[in-house]
Amino acid sequence: VLDNDNPLIISNNQDSESIAGFIDVTWDFAETWQLAGGIRYTDEEKEFFSRPGTPIVLYGRSPGDYPFDPNNEAEFPCNATTPCQTDKQSWNEPTYRLMLSNQFTPDHYGYALFSTGFKSGGYSDQAGSGLQVPLERTSYDPETATSFELGLKSDLMGGRARLNTALFYVKYEDMQRAAIAQQGAFQETVVFNAAEVPAWGVEFEGSFLITENLVARANLGYLDTKYDEFLLDLDLDGTPDQDLSGRTVTRSPEWTAGLDLTWTSEFSGGSMLRALAGVYYEDESTFYYAPVGDGEFDTFLESHTLFDANVTWTAPNGMWWVSAYGKNLTDERYKSASQYVGGLWTFSTYAPPRTYGVEVGIFFSN
Repeated sequence: VLDNDNPLIISNNQDSESIAGFIDVTWDFAETWQLAGGIRYTDEEKEFFSRPGTPIVLYGRSPGDYPFDPNNEAEFPCNATTPCQTDKQSWNEPTYRLMLSNQFTPDHYGYALFSTGFKSGGYSDQAGSGLQVPLERTSYDPETATSFELGLKSDLMGGRARLNTALFYVKYEDMQRAAIAQQGAFQETVVFNAAEVPAWGVEFEGSFLITENLVARANLGYLDTKYDEFLLDLDLDGTPDQDLSGRTVTRSPEWTAGLDLTWTSEFSGGSMLRALAGVYYEDESTFYYAPVGDGEFDTFLESHTLFDANVTWTAPNGMWWVSAYGKNLTDERYKSASQYVGGLWTFSTYAPPRTYGVEVGIFFSN
């Protein structure tokens, strides 16, 4: 805003059209062996329009004319004095999957999976800071992924226990990453195809029927991922000026885990009582790499352990229920987001503190 009588009008529009088709085939080529494969073809088109912060007086208008539509080019024309950005691009990509599986025994099932993925390209919306991002830097290309996974699903102890295990490797190419571009005092958030990322990990998920009414469930995950290459051109001059290669990928905690107990009881009248108590852990992770300094302005999310619980009573006819719940019962304080902002401050938001309450619900059915 320049002043109260001369605000900037800003407009960002992205219209997207997508069409896709796929085929998936399964072949039982032996008694316990199965081969499945599929292909999907996606064609996407995006049309972009941006009016990156133009003083309203240049159109002979004032705030008193509100409401108005800044996307109306007849009313707010685009020219050398009041420039706009318009563009249209399309992307198409085939993606595949191939899975070999075997039911080794009635209680043990294993598989090997190869697949590819595609995330559409697009445009970086502009905030009207005064930095005019060139159109060729506003657009970004698709991100692709190639993954391999080995898995085993087992029923144990006569069906009282279940254990699922998965080992995976994923290679991301042209990974889309948002960063703060700056020229002089002006900044804009721009999405770059900046990174090549390999990631591997292992996941365990299990359950155990302790008694007829009591079930324990647990999960454990490990993730190892770093940027093979991560180059950013933050001043938009065509030459990368920040190299984050070798750094840990943001928002990717190394360890995650959870354990909960669920007790369920049905009463003679037909009503049901269900109680759940759980503990959940997430490791520390990097949230944001600052464009300045030597790491002192990077931001991180703390590791945290949460305790949740709830008790739910369901009426005999199953049509309504009432539940008492508590989340983050130990009132752990931890950040859910944190970002360095343009040499001014670090902006952080915190996850909800201890929360408890009562809910009532009704099921509608035919």
